[in-house]
Amino acid sequence: SAASDVYKRQGQFYAKLKPPIVAIFSSPFLRCMQTANAVAEALDLPIRVEYGLHEWWTIPQLEHHKPLSPEQLKEQFPRIDLTYTSKVMPTFPESELELHYRALKVARIFGSEYIFSDKNIKGDFLLVTHAAPKIALVRAFLLLG
Repeated sequence: SAASDVYKRQGQFYAKLKPPIVAIFSSPFLRCMQTANAVAEALDLPIRVEYGLHEWWTIPQLEHHKPLSPEQLKEQFPRIDLTYTSKVMPTFPESELELHYRALKVARIFGSEYIFSDKNIKGDFLLVTHAAPKIALVRAFLLLG
């Protein structure tokens, strides 16, 4: 399909980046998982499901659209790493302030565990998320400097 061709091209693009991507974290929603899976296939990496990258939910009625668990997602996306535990869980519904607070928590955790740690990670990590959390995350990473 046209969509799978797009995901495949994205995976090939990310596979060529230098420094290389060495870890993939994704929102549990389908479109993000499809992108993460294409990149994971191209790079032969696992996918870590991070609920902190979850879409921003402002309407209480959307609760019935809760994402699947990593175990449920693994049935469709076998590259999911079931040993990884999500670091941040969003609340439902979520105000704009709560979204920014969640992004700041994600940025602090990823900063301390992956960017500014002595874990000697030789490469970059990819966060696959949605528009609103992406904007909030960029602001949070800039704030943390």
